[in-house]
Amino acid sequence: METFRHGKLSINPVTGYGIIFYSKYANNNGYGEIYYVGSANGGKTWDTQDNLIYSEAVNNIDLCNVAGGYDSNGRLFIFFTRYDPNSPQFLSINYIFSDDDAGSFSQLNLFFDYTTINNLTSVTSFNCSGHIIDDGYNLYQTWYGDDGNGNFTLAYLSSSDRGLNFDINSLEQFYADTIPLTEPSMVYLGGGCFLVLAKILSMPNIYMQFSYDPQNGWDPNPYQTSFESQQSIGGAPWLSFINYHGIGIVACYYTIIVPDQPLPPAPVNYPALKVVFGLAKDLLNNTINSNGWTQTTIKFIKTWSANDRPELGLQSFFHPFNQFKGIGVCFERAVSLPNSSYPVIVFTDTVSMIQDVLQNLNL
Repeated sequence: METFRHGKLSINPVTGYGIIFYSKYANNNGYGEIYYVGSANGGKTWDTQDNLIYSEAVNNIDLCNVAGGYDSNGRLFIFFTRYDPNSPQFLSINYIFSDDDAGSFSQLNLFFDYTTINNLTSVTSFNCSGHIIDDGYNLYQTWYGDDGNGNFTLAYLSSSDRGLNFDINSLEQFYADTIPLTEPSMVYLGGGCFLVLAKILSMPNIYMQFSYDPQNGWDPNPYQTSFESQQSIGGAPWLSFINYHGIGIVACYYTIIVPDQPLPPAPVNYPALKVVFGLAKDLLNNTINSNGWTQTTIKFIKTWSANDRPELGLQSFFHPFNQFKGIGVCFERAVSLPNSSYPVIVFTDTVSMIQDVLQNLNL
C-alpha cells in the first residue's frame, strides 16, 4: 500500500486553486517522490489521481520533508530535502515553483547544499519546514537541522526577487543551542513582526516560542509553552494568521496522540487534531498566562477512533485571505497498517465556533 509523507496544503490567493503536495514512496522502494493533487472548487472535490512532479528515485535519492506553498501573488513554491539513504547523507534542500497552479514547473533550484550550510552552521542533517512567508517585500522559508553532537539550529533564508533566488547570505539563525528543537512553523503578524513555534523533541507536547519585532529583533529569551497535559504526546505545531476586522489572531493547529491500544468511548481521550487561538499582540508581548495563548479557545477539529491514528504533526492549514474559516489536511493510518498513511481534508468549524472563540478572546 502507498505511504504518504510530509504533505502540505495551500490555496492560491489569486485564483482560489487548492493544492496538496507531498512526498510519497515510489513504488514502495523507499525513495520518496514529490506528488500533488489539486482542487478547483475550494476543496469540495480533488483530483482522483495524484500527479508526479519530481523524482530522483532512479538515482536512489529520497525526496522528503516538503514545505512552501503559495505567495501573495499566486506563485507556488515546493521545497524538499534531497537525502541519500545509502551513504547515508543529507545532500541539499531544493525547490521548484509554478506560476500556473502546477500546470508547469520551473527547473530545480538550489536552496542550499550540504557543504555550504555545514561550513556556515556545522549542521550535518537538515530539513525544510512550514509554509512560505510573504510579508509583501520578501519571501521567507524556514528550516531546521543539527550537527549530530547535540547542537540544534532553527533558521530561514529569504528572497527579495519573488523566489528566483534565496541568497545564502540572507541566512538568519534565530536559534542555535542544545535544546532539541525541530519543525518550526513561522507566521507573519504584520508590521514587520513574526512568531515561531517549534517542537521540543525530548518533551512531549511542549513547544518553544520565538517572537520578532523590528525594534527589538528576535527575543533573546524564547519560552516554553504547552496546551495539553504532559501525559499527551503532541505533534509539531502549525501556525496560521487571521485578520479579524483589523485585529490579529493566530491559530495553532496541533495533534495529540496516544499509544496504539483500545480506548474508552470518550472523544476527549481519542487521538485528536485541535486548534488553540491567541491574540497577536499578546503572543508578541507575553502579557497573559500560557505565553499569550488562550487555552479556553481550544477546539476539536477532528478525532480518531481506536482503529486509526493521525500521523504525528503532519497537519497543515490555510486561511484564505487571512479569514477565520480555514481548510486543512492531516494524514492518518489504520492501527492495523502502521506503515501506510493517506491524506484527509478537514475544515474549521462554523459560525458558532467563531463566536465562542471571539468571546474567549474578549473581542
